[in-house]
Amino acid sequence: LYWLSEDYLDSYGYGRSEVRKILKDVFDALEDINVTIINRKMMITDDTALVTIVFKVVGTVDMGMRGYVAGNLNQPAEVVVKFRKLSEGWRIIGVSRFDSAMTQ
Repeated sequence: LYWLSEDYLDSYGYGRSEVRKILKDVFDALEDINVTIINRKMMITDDTALVTIVFKVVGTVDMGMRGYVAGNLNQPAEVVVKFRKLSEGWRIIGVSRFDSAMTQ
């Protein structure tokens, strides 16, 4: 996960290693993933950028069951990603406000 800074920390208290494990578990569990970006807004100030992304994620799990992983038919998920420009390039330093209407 080269795009995550070494000192990444999100609003849930997860660091880089925890995010790596979560993403691995999600990608191992899903056979097919479709991410739809509905809207995005970016604000850049010097060496910091805030990107708000509104999106839905649909995936297929065991036995071909397909459903929403983030967001749902009527309400998308929203996340704010904070980037910082470091010597090695732009890196994610944090994520906050992950509002998701998760499928039951």
